[in-house]
Amino acid sequence: MNEPIYQTQGPSRAEIVTNLTTCLRYKINDDVLLVNIIDEIVPKSQDFGSYSGYYTFLHTQYKNQILDRFNYLCGKPRAKQLM
Repeated sequence: MNEPIYQTQGPSRAEIVTNLTTCLRYKINDDVLLVNIIDEIVPKSQDFGSYSGYYTFLHTQYKNQILDRFNYLCGKPRAKQLM
């Protein structure tokens, strides 16, 4: 059975951290704080499933959690969730 790679393989934690950092670097200008929040939010020992599953179910959830945590730490109210 030959299935597409995005359904049979998944991202590593390092890939996820890099993607989230790249994705959110323009919303959170403090790189050290961003990396610390990502490190706090993204589990260290979790199987993230396939690429398709990660981007469908987890990526937006992590982005929202990171932005919520940043706004909490900086005292900013959060207007709306990313879709």
